[in-house]
Amino acid sequence: MIDLELKSQVALTATMLVRAGLVQGFGHVSARTRGGFFITSTNPLANSVAENVIFYEFSKNSKKKYKNLPLEVSMHAAIYIQRTDVNAICRGHGEFTSIWAVGSAKLPLLHGLGAIAGEIVKNYNDINLIDNMNTATKVAKTLGSDVSIILGSNGSLSTGGNLLEAATRLYFLEERSRIAIHTRSAGIKLRKNSKKDWKIRMNHTKAETIRAVNWFENTFSKI
Repeated sequence: MIDLELKSQVALTATMLVRAGLVQGFGHVSARTRGGFFITSTNPLANSVAENVIFYEFSKNSKKKYKNLPLEVSMHAAIYIQRTDVNAICRGHGEFTSIWAVGSAKLPLLHGLGAIAGEIVKNYNDINLIDNMNTATKVAKTLGSDVSIILGSNGSLSTGGNLLEAATRLYFLEERSRIAIHTRSAGIKLRKNSKKDWKIRMNHTKAETIRAVNWFENTFSKI
């Protein structure tokens, strides 16, 4: 994929997150490329265009000055450095993930489609912005081999092999948060599912993710 095409896809994905209600204020989208990654600027994501997408180069990150670069760019860098399987990251500020982020608990898996966001979703318990490589490395280590993470009082992020996969996982991370919060507030008595039950259920997650990605693209790629 040539650079301009990838930059256009980053910008398009950013607008899709807005249409999906996953960015209520702040967020960013990035995609790995040779020597670094493309990332959206601090401009409103709803107005994202390829020309505003920034190339962040790993080897020059401490020297080069970038205009309109998100403060949390180091978080993206740290994850890409640690996870060679990750080619895209979507950081959102959805309503329910932001509510869950004020607590300290992991986000429980209560319904099958919630596994699209990953079997385990940890909570990175630091309310400060991830604006340096020290804290960014801690986030990457907390994420580990998972695909999504709650970011203290600072939203959430999901990773993927490509932009649409990361965006779709972020969507179902928000749904998973919404279900967890509503079931608690409603006092619903949860059924007891064994680890074996969940293992069997998650045999379908890969196929469900493919279908969910197609749905997400067709639903939010057009105005």
